[in-house]
Amino acid sequence: MAVMTVSVPISIERAGTAPEKTTTQGRFFALDLLDNRFAALHGLRVLAIVSVVAYHVTWIFMGEQHIALDPGFFAQSIAVFFGMDLFFVLSGFVIAYSQRNIHITPAFVGNFALRRSLRLELIVVVLIAFEIVGTFYQIYAARGH
Repeated sequence: MAVMTVSVPISIERAGTAPEKTTTQGRFFALDLLDNRFAALHGLRVLAIVSVVAYHVTWIFMGEQHIALDPGFFAQSIAVFFGMDLFFVLSGFVIAYSQRNIHITPAFVGNFALRRSLRLELIVVVLIAFEIVGTFYQIYAARGH
């Protein structure tokens, strides 16, 4: 039986001394960067991520590459795909919660919609531009240039 040990550095502050500075990389992986007002949201995000990954991996393995998997697992993985729905529900909850104390006016709704669309649609425009450039490059390369 193999035993795995993990060592976790613990800093003990002495009275009257300043705490040690942490590096940016160390803080990146620290859980204190997460907004823990709703700690259960992080667990739900993990479930959503696992659902999305399981769906795509299962489809790539069995649906596209025809790698033999248990047919029951395949059917269940495809049928129990809830990750995107869960992401939408979580996003709606976080948006509604963040706006709970705001007085809603037509100007606020317009400003909110504009900020939201710029944030979400910018990547779509960039990806469409890359797709157009890639398509023209493939046409150009196919003609032997």
